[in-house]
Amino acid sequence: MVIDGKSADELFTGLVSRVEALDRLTTAPITRDVAVVQLKRALPDPLRRIELFDLIDQAGLYGLAATGPAGWR
Repeated sequence: MVIDGKSADELFTGLVSRVEALDRLTTAPITRDVAVVQLKRALPDPLRRIELFDLIDQAGLYGLAATGPAGWR
């Protein structure tokens, strides 16, 4: 198949990051110990602020699901 007007760089820009994002969506919940290690790595690094947000958001969702109605999730 030939796609006119597109180079490989144009077609695959960001592909790795999108695949990694999908992989994170399909991973099983992490243990508390793993979460603590990830949190300790992410807190001091401003480049990991999205990872930090995801950790906190995930913990909040688990806490909400554990304490409230199933419909909250």
